[in-house]
Amino acid sequence: MEIDGRPLPPGVLAQWKAMLARVPGPQLQVLALARPQARRGFRPGRVAPVALLPGLQRELSHAADLPADLREALHAAGLAGELLWVFSEAALRRILPHLVALHGIEPLVASLLLDEREAVRALAFGLLDAPADGTDEPAPDHAIRARSALGEALAPFLRHTGTWQQAAGREAGVPAAACASVDAPVAPLAVVAGRSRGVRTAADREQVMALRQARQRIRQLERERDETGAERDRLRPALETLAVERDRLRADLNATEARLANREAAFAAEVARETLSRLDGRLLRWLVPAQALADEAAALAGGDDLLAQAQALLAEQARIDRRHGLRTELREALARCEQAMADIHQAQAESLSPLPALGPLRDRLAARAAQLQHLLDRYAPLPPANPLLQRLAQRLAQAPDLDALAALRRSLAAMGGLGLLTPAERQQAHEMLRQAGSTAYARAGLSEGWSRARQRLTGLPSLALQAAIDQGADCSLVVDGHNVLHGLPAWFGPHHEQGQPGARARRVLEERLAELALAAPSLRIHLWFDGVEMNDHTRLANLRVHFSGGSGMNRADERIVAYLRHLQAAEPDAPRAVVSADGDIQLAAGQTGTMAIPPEEFEAWLADG
Repeated sequence: MEIDGRPLPPGVLAQWKAMLARVPGPQLQVLALARPQARRGFRPGRVAPVALLPGLQRELSHAADLPADLREALHAAGLAGELLWVFSEAALRRILPHLVALHGIEPLVASLLLDEREAVRALAFGLLDAPADGTDEPAPDHAIRARSALGEALAPFLRHTGTWQQAAGREAGVPAAACASVDAPVAPLAVVAGRSRGVRTAADREQVMALRQARQRIRQLERERDETGAERDRLRPALETLAVERDRLRADLNATEARLANREAAFAAEVARETLSRLDGRLLRWLVPAQALADEAAALAGGDDLLAQAQALLAEQARIDRRHGLRTELREALARCEQAMADIHQAQAESLSPLPALGPLRDRLAARAAQLQHLLDRYAPLPPANPLLQRLAQRLAQAPDLDALAALRRSLAAMGGLGLLTPAERQQAHEMLRQAGSTAYARAGLSEGWSRARQRLTGLPSLALQAAIDQGADCSLVVDGHNVLHGLPAWFGPHHEQGQPGARARRVLEERLAELALAAPSLRIHLWFDGVEMNDHTRLANLRVHFSGGSGMNRADERIVAYLRHLQAAEPDAPRAVVSADGDIQLAAGQTGTMAIPPEEFEAWLADG
């Protein structure tokens, strides 16, 4: 153990152990309660104070610093608590030789080193460093001389306290002779100390205890301050490192936010570009002809705004149509008049007492029907030149339902096989049938419901496929490429090579189907061609081109039939159709639940799309 940087003398440590033995038993128990190792091996609350002393003395021997509670106990049990604490540093310097002569060096040094004043502790180390005086006088005489010298040194203080005693005696009614004379011989030091301690009041003792507790609290706060300062110094480098790391992370965050902003801007630009590209792909089939028409109209008009003229004429036509009505509206009004006339006729025939007003009303309805029919006949469009097309137009004018249109389609397919219609007339007939089918489908959906109307579209495959595409359902379209290239000469004939469809014609058909695939993302198109080598490639996500391989004519037919059977097993409920005029493929389509579309009907569907 060291005090003020100097090692503790063994004699002082022995004095401290002896002073520790004079500590009262309750205070020893309090000291041991704060030290589990001092009461190790004893039952709690059953330890005798004398048994705790060796453990506390061992801790005192091995401690690096003197604990505060042990310092207080030693201070109270030695000279420091009994006598030295009341003397100032100057007084101690004056009476130090007499105290040494009275008590000895080691007991006095042991008490002085417990003092909180550094100058007092320096006096103790000075006593240790001073050489011995080598006196040979007997100890009793030496002690008597020391007490006499100490009394002379304290005579002024004792004379002053004598005045206090005389004043106290007069106030208490004690005769002055009873009070000690100022000039009386000086009492021994122990008597003086006893008198000074005997006159201490309870308030003085409380103040002394409060002062000791305050000093102990001050020392504790100083230790906490030193520990906090050391912890602050230890944590300061880590704080500086964290500050540097924070600045680096902030710089990284700013750089990351800048990169994120750049990527978001690039992503938004890419989304806008891709959106415009897809819109161009879907709208190009309509925008390109319109732009070409506008360019040609501007060139032919010599600078005149033909589009403005067209808009003005269309506005005039709309005004005329609002006054006279449209052909469809007149036809529907005529049908309602005829139905009302039939209902009135049935009511007159069935009723036993018909209303007299029914007859005149029926006549007025007949006159209104005649006027409507006259208007329809007067402004009727020119009928087709072919009588078969005329009959088809008449049948379609009667506004048949979807089932009747399916029957007309079958009849039209039979006429096409007999060669009664030219390719252009077949295309016109399918176009008329498609327009009538769209009207009938809309009428059936409004009256019967769209679910019921879609179930009745099986006889009109192109209209059924278009309805599935419009509602976004996944559907498949298989195209017999060479059959379509041969069956639509108006479209692909100019691209044939020496009268036969080659690579250029295949490329034109593929581009036409690519436009259809872009316009209908839910439609999966599989285009099959006859080819020597079997291979395929993906043109778009929903357009795949296959080459059958093998040899001979129509060698892709077997592969198409096999693929139809695959679709039946893989997607039994998904709408699917095949475009081909080949009888075997159409037969296989009927067996696999696939709708068959002839090339001329597919041409009308493509022209409308």
